[in-house]
Amino acid sequence: MTPASASGPKDPSAYRPDPQAFALINALQNFTIASDHYAHLVGGNNKMMQRDMYALRAIMQGSLAGESLSPTDLAKAVNLSTPATTALIDRLVKSGHVTRRASETDRRRVVLEATPKAAEDGRRMFMPLAMSLMTVIDRYSPEQIALLTEFTNEAVDAVHQSAEASKVEE
Repeated sequence: MTPASASGPKDPSAYRPDPQAFALINALQNFTIASDHYAHLVGGNNKMMQRDMYALRAIMQGSLAGESLSPTDLAKAVNLSTPATTALIDRLVKSGHVTRRASETDRRRVVLEATPKAAEDGRRMFMPLAMSLMTVIDRYSPEQIALLTEFTNEAVDAVHQSAEASKVEE
C-alpha cells in the first residue's frame, strides 16, 4: 500500500497489495497460526485452555500497567459472556493461578490477581518460545528492532480496528 492510500481502499475487492506487502501479511498469518499452535500445545500439556492463558495474560498485563481487572473487564478483554467468564475464573482460581479479592478503592468491586504460581507456570511454558524468538531478534540492530516493534504495535491496532468494524449489532 502506498502512503497515498494509507487509509485503505474504498472497495476492498479492488485492492491488490504489492507482492512484498502480500508476503508480509502471509508471514504474519503464519506467525499467528504457529503461535496459536504453540500456546495450544503447551496449554494442553499443562491442562490449560488457550482462553485461560489469554485471560491470565490480560490479568498480568493489567497488573503491570497498575490496573486491577474486574470479572467484567476480563470478559471484555477475552470476549466472553458473563457465565463463560465466571467459569473461566473458577477454573483459574481452582488451578491456583488467580485469586479474587475486594478492590482497595471500592470494597464492593471484585478484582482478579494472578498468583506467583501463574508467573512460574507462564515462565515454564513460554520461556522456550521466548528464547527461540530472542535468537531471531538478536540478529537485528536496535534501530531495526524499534521499527519492527512499531510495525507490530500498529499491526495489532489494525487488527483491533478491523475486529471492531466487523462486530454485528445485536
